[in-house]
Amino acid sequence: MNEITLRPAKRRSHHRRSSFRSSFRPSALPTPPIDWASLVLNSLPQEPPKNFGDVIWNSYKDDLWKKHKPDSRILFELFRIVARDPDTSDGIKLLANILAGVCVLDGYGPTVEGLRKDERARMSTRKVASVLPFPPVWPS
Repeated sequence: MNEITLRPAKRRSHHRRSSFRSSFRPSALPTPPIDWASLVLNSLPQEPPKNFGDVIWNSYKDDLWKKHKPDSRILFELFRIVARDPDTSDGIKLLANILAGVCVLDGYGPTVEGLRKDERARMSTRKVASVLPFPPVWPS
């Protein structure tokens, strides 16, 4: 008759050698966080302002929109680059301008909400400062 015999599996022990490569892991090193959005936004070309409205628009883009919704700002700038390119066809320019407008609307809500949060934080620090009692004044 055929007998089936079960042999126990061989257990091999692997000894890791302590070496520089096994003890040195790049993830163990502290790395400063990189703000990719501002890095990309600072490298994009900007049109110089032509009038006072352009100055206000550029300050809104640089100060508020970049802070609260940088990803839609990056897309907006890329669509505007496509729309300004003289070799682009009129249909593509129209589509790029429409998509840039969608990015403006997408960035407006988070920017307004971020401004509200900033105002609430500023008001809460003002309330804390006004609640703190003044030290007693001793007559001299």
